[in-house]
Amino acid sequence: MKQVIAYCGLDCEKCEARIATVNNDNDLRVKVGAIIANNEEARKNLGM
Repeated sequence: MKQVIAYCGLDCEKCEARIATVNNDNDLRVKVGAIIANNEEARKNLGM
């Protein structure tokens, strides 16, 4: 499979935020949101 790196620097195929969106998985969205909310570097990478 081709590796796709997003502007945030993450591999899209391994990104839990993308996986949650593709699979319409609200539980995973909540998990990822909590991780991002508590991680300054993650917020910075996402432009927040």
